[in-house]
Amino acid sequence: MAEDKGSKTEQATPRKREKAREEGQAATSRDLTAGLAILASALTARAMWHSNWNQLVQVGSWTICQGGTDDLAPTTFAHIGSQWLAVGMQTLLPVIGIGGFIGLTVSLLQTRFMFSFKPLQPKLEKLSPVNGFKRIFSIRGMVEATKSSLKVVIIMGMALWVMWGRHTDFVSLTDSAPLGAVNLSLDLMFDMVIRVAVILVIVGAMDYGYQWWEFERGLRMSRQEIIDEMKQQEGDPYMRARRKATRRNMLQQSMSRETKDASVVVTNPTHFAVALMYRQGMVAPKVVAKGQNNVAQRILAVTRKHGIPEVRNVSVARALYKATGVGDYVPIALYQAVAEILAFVRRQALERRQRHLELTRRRQTTGPGPA
Repeated sequence: MAEDKGSKTEQATPRKREKAREEGQAATSRDLTAGLAILASALTARAMWHSNWNQLVQVGSWTICQGGTDDLAPTTFAHIGSQWLAVGMQTLLPVIGIGGFIGLTVSLLQTRFMFSFKPLQPKLEKLSPVNGFKRIFSIRGMVEATKSSLKVVIIMGMALWVMWGRHTDFVSLTDSAPLGAVNLSLDLMFDMVIRVAVILVIVGAMDYGYQWWEFERGLRMSRQEIIDEMKQQEGDPYMRARRKATRRNMLQQSMSRETKDASVVVTNPTHFAVALMYRQGMVAPKVVAKGQNNVAQRILAVTRKHGIPEVRNVSVARALYKATGVGDYVPIALYQAVAEILAFVRRQALERRQRHLELTRRRQTTGPGPA
């Protein structure tokens, strides 16, 4: 059964956020990008206008002078065209370049430098009329329509406010010289565009906040989705438990086989157990098994079953447990302590053998007892 959106109360996992980035999904505001790009372009054009205006006037005057001559060769037209192209490029390229750079930078910052071509890939679901109507009449579609209407109203209101605040300048245009009228008209246009761009930036900042909230809300997950994702990444918990039990059994079997060949077990006596093996020709005693608490008790059960000597030495047992792993040789720092333990075990073994030989000789000399 499908889960409703109200059940999605958990924050998105890193894996879901990674998938969203792979799909090209991010919180972005086109209004913020467009507003900052237009503002940067307008400020650049206004700052460069006086120098560009002088060049335009010079090229225009030169063009008029050239047009007043009787000899207009094709090369003259080409020269006039190249002059106007150079001035146009000099005027427009900085404005377009700075605006494009600001727009691209703001867009990348919003998406945290995300590059994905998946949103550009055609999808059949986008061509479905039913899905189109759903998008138009959805809550998000209504919000976007309301936002667009408000933008138009705000921009028109700002334009009317600028025009009303400078209506005296508009009246003076009729009495101004041509160049003065052009300068005044451009000044009014820059003033209006810059203020509209500022309004767009403010609206875009609020829109980005809304887009971020909507994006985070859309990424939320239910508890079941988080559990399903964990199963996909780590496997079924039941199977993980079975694999863990299998590894534990294999480790116990391996430990049991190795412990049978141990020469001595150094114990804590109950918290730690380290089984050591030493044979003639080995460079150093070797740790064949070690454990703590329950594992230590299993090691002791195996060694007692096979009659392996057990030596209780708290400090050496702890030191061996911390300093070595299964399969490691005893470190040099513990050579002396381990050598003393092995020598003690060897002496005990020799004493038991001597007692056994002596008992055997006595039985042989005294003969069997009375029937």
